[in-house]
Amino acid sequence: MGNRSTGSSPAGPVAVLEHGGSRWRVGRGQEITIGRSSACTIKLPDDTYLSRHMALLRVLDDCVLVYNKSQSKPFLMRPPVGADRIVEPGAAMTSLPFPRFDIVVVRGGGATVTIQVDASAVTQDSMFFGSTTLSESKATIGRPIRLTPAQLDIIIELCRPLLTRCGADARPATYKEIGERLGRGPMYVRNVISDVRREVRDRSAPGLTDWEDLAHWMILNRVVTERHLDRFQREDTRPLAVDCSAAPPEQPGREARVIGCEP
Repeated sequence: MGNRSTGSSPAGPVAVLEHGGSRWRVGRGQEITIGRSSACTIKLPDDTYLSRHMALLRVLDDCVLVYNKSQSKPFLMRPPVGADRIVEPGAAMTSLPFPRFDIVVVRGGGATVTIQVDASAVTQDSMFFGSTTLSESKATIGRPIRLTPAQLDIIIELCRPLLTRCGADARPATYKEIGERLGRGPMYVRNVISDVRREVRDRSAPGLTDWEDLAHWMILNRVVTERHLDRFQREDTRPLAVDCSAAPPEQPGREARVIGCEP
């Protein structure tokens, strides 16, 4: 694999981009361009569906700024887990909280081109990231409400695909999928999720209109994090509650989470 740099050799930590068997090293304060034009650092295939100047990536002190230079074509930022982020023409966003991500560009006919970006060397506070997301470290406040272990089991399964998959597969689990994992019927799952959603909506989040909104809210407010994915079934079904400001308990199987917290 070929190694390249942008301009002078970068000093200090670098972001590394890979595409087509080549690798580019970009230091803090440096930029790299992506597009169909021969003037771009990373040249995309000669497909007229692609923009001549698609993207510009600038390495900042603690992340990468991704800017869509196209006048008409969006592209995707794809994190290791979670839903794709659409970068619209003229828009920009940072790579935080993820130290690694892909730039995914759609060609004519639906084929895609992928540029891999490793910004782990420049991403600060990486102890919060890696296999976990910002939901692990986000502080929350609000009024506690009770969530039974059975309810928590279902909410964890609802959120599981969002915490373990990427791209189009990163979406809340369906009632059927949750039921199959927990040995419950889809209608039972639906009723539990509806009850939880109504309680959260009435207390803290009036904008929760469906089960997908609930899943995203649960992750954003760290009610469900990656730590919960390997938990085993509790032996009892007594409702548990803790204050939102309390640290997560360490004992597996006895964790109690609070919903109704606001960021």
